[in-house]
Amino acid sequence: MDTTRFDGEFVPPSLGPLRWPVAIAGKGAIELDAEGLRATGFASRSAWLALPAFLVTAAAAICGAYVVMHSVFHMPFGSSGVALGLATGAVGAIATPRGATTTPVEQRWRWSAVVKSDLAGSPQDPKKLDRVVVTMLDGRRNRTLHFRPTGNPGALYAAIESTRG
Repeated sequence: MDTTRFDGEFVPPSLGPLRWPVAIAGKGAIELDAEGLRATGFASRSAWLALPAFLVTAAAAICGAYVVMHSVFHMPFGSSGVALGLATGAVGAIATPRGATTTPVEQRWRWSAVVKSDLAGSPQDPKKLDRVVVTMLDGRRNRTLHFRPTGNPGALYAAIESTRG
């Protein structure tokens, strides 16, 4: 089998709900050959490294919002609790790292490790199937590779499914 290459963008979630996303983000490519699947791109930013910074930032935001709400707006505790929850969520959304670093990454999996592939939509538009999610066994846990090809995502999905058999 010749090597088939699909260019596009790796788009991992910040944290996977059930599986750990593979730490590749940004522009890159997936190559399929007789031995397996190869992904080349850039290392993604780690959400775990940002956790201490998020906690400090969230604590400062909560304390600042609490002081402002009670001293400036004279809000009762119940209302300020809801506002503090919203402020913490906003800080979390802003502080969570996304995207790619400038460090090139290449990972390879044999077809025996590829568990399945699925067409998926973005969180903003789940009905628009614009990416392929490949689940593979990496050690003792399943990991997911999230890739949005430049062309038709169905072509990549079909190529993976036909090659892995």
